[in-house]
Amino acid sequence: MKLILGIPTIALVLLTVTAWARVGTVRFINSPVVAAAAGGVQATGGNTTNDIGGYRIHTFTSSGNFVVTTGGSVDYLIVAGGGGGGGGYEGGGGGAGGYLTSSATLSATTYGITVGAGGNGCTATVASNGANSVFNSLTATGGGRGGSETPTALPTIGGSGGGGCWGSGTEGLPGTNGISGQGYKGGDGGVFAPYGDSNFPGGGGGGSSGVGTNGINLVAQTGGGPGTSSSISGGAVTYAVGGAGANRSYNSNGSSAAANTGNGGNAGGKPAPGNATGGNGGSGIVIIRYLL
Repeated sequence: MKLILGIPTIALVLLTVTAWARVGTVRFINSPVVAAAAGGVQATGGNTTNDIGGYRIHTFTSSGNFVVTTGGSVDYLIVAGGGGGGGGYEGGGGGAGGYLTSSATLSATTYGITVGAGGNGCTATVASNGANSVFNSLTATGGGRGGSETPTALPTIGGSGGGGCWGSGTEGLPGTNGISGQGYKGGDGGVFAPYGDSNFPGGGGGGSSGVGTNGINLVAQTGGGPGTSSSISGGAVTYAVGGAGANRSYNSNGSSAAANTGNGGNAGGKPAPGNATGGNGGSGIVIIRYLL
């Protein structure tokens, strides 16, 4: 090993690096030298972009483009729009939008982002499914609509399935399945003697983490399936909760889900003339983050 002024060459190099560190050239984390840039991805896009906890976070609350100029590894969350809630005399809750989260390696190119709208709740027409959300050829499927008696409508399959309800002489109309890996089945509706206004409960819509609750006799409103908590945005947020089902005795319109949650719409229920409306499903969201 060479000596310069009696000091080993390696020691001089470390002294030099230490001097550079004082002006921000490198940074130290319990070791002599750590590179300043850990991630390397460079990208633009999203309705908001925030730097939190060592990550750059791009949030899409509406459709747009994610433009990658330097590729690399990213984490993502894709949530589809929730299904609309049923209504009329009674209804099933809307299924939550499909929920997908993982990591991927992206190339330097432009990625189209689709954020799915929530489905419409039941009015004079039947409820509708939520719309799909898409990123990097991955599709989260919109939540299934909740069933209704007036107008008569079966619940439908979606990212999570819609809740069932009694209708047109069909007793205990079952909820429908969710898409494997994205969500769960909606709860079954029911009908019970003595067939009063408290005896026609609708099932809750399926959620991203569990099935919707089956309709319960004498209970006005039945819970939807649980959603899933994610901290990809920098703080814990729960997405993709199933909408609540409704009995006739609920005697109210269903409420709509909040935007960009992927939650299912709550069902409405009223005694004769049975004109309750269902709530709309919440729109979806796409979030992408990478290390700074």
